[in-house]
Amino acid sequence: MSFDNAFIGYNNYFTAAAPTLTASGVDTGFNINSLKNWQAFDYVQFASGTNYVQIDCGSAVNIDYVAICAHELFTKNCTAITIKGSSDPTFATSTTLVTLTRDSAGTPPAYSGSYKLNTSTALASQVVNDDPHICFKLDTATFRYYRLTFTCASAVKIGVMAIGLKMEFERGFYGGFMPQTWNEEITTTVNKSIGGIYLGTSIERSGTKTETINLEDLTHSWIESTWLPFRRHAVLYPFIFSWGNTPLSNNSLAIQKTFTNGKVKNRSYGSVGLTFEGTIK
Repeated sequence: MSFDNAFIGYNNYFTAAAPTLTASGVDTGFNINSLKNWQAFDYVQFASGTNYVQIDCGSAVNIDYVAICAHELFTKNCTAITIKGSSDPTFATSTTLVTLTRDSAGTPPAYSGSYKLNTSTALASQVVNDDPHICFKLDTATFRYYRLTFTCASAVKIGVMAIGLKMEFERGFYGGFMPQTWNEEITTTVNKSIGGIYLGTSIERSGTKTETINLEDLTHSWIESTWLPFRRHAVLYPFIFSWGNTPLSNNSLAIQKTFTNGKVKNRSYGSVGLTFEGTIK
């Protein structure tokens, strides 16, 4: 079931101390190292043309997810969007992990593609509204260098990139879960003239409704080895929450609000949980 596809990405080589970032086409006044944190407002801008972002992890590392958040790749109608891994810094030889092809330009455009999950998984052509956060679940790849390449006719911004190992849930969470794209929360102001004539609506804030995940019947070892490292990260930093294995929707750049009290059920099992909010674009 799609619930079983949910995962959290918080292990991120882009925010680690050792990796080195390089790029082509960065506009004057911007720095590629803006991608070395989780902050969506601290973005890098690329000029028109074919550009890339490359990360040198220092040695070969395993990854099984990749995410791009707070970007303009779709609204700017970018084409030939690929993510590759290589052992060669020149990418003379490489393995393609993700491909997104623009099927039709416009507002909104349509994209299709494929990604390396279960060897190869096709992504059906779909209309993409706005710039949803992108997150792909992958088969484990092991390379020193990873590169995002794209072509655009105008300047384009990217705020957050993440690659690393995902945290999968030991148990599913089923009834009552609210998929992110079903629950976008938008605060608006309706503008009127002195005479009461409608002048338009202004969006003040958009995001997702606060959501809670309660995880039951978890082994103590999973809580200790998997949940607690994530919990320590999420106390201070954002993370990627992905639901349903839908790479172009239901992905949040999320922050925790509170943690559910961890409880011991018996000698073998316990429960934990999380309340969080975030953005989907």
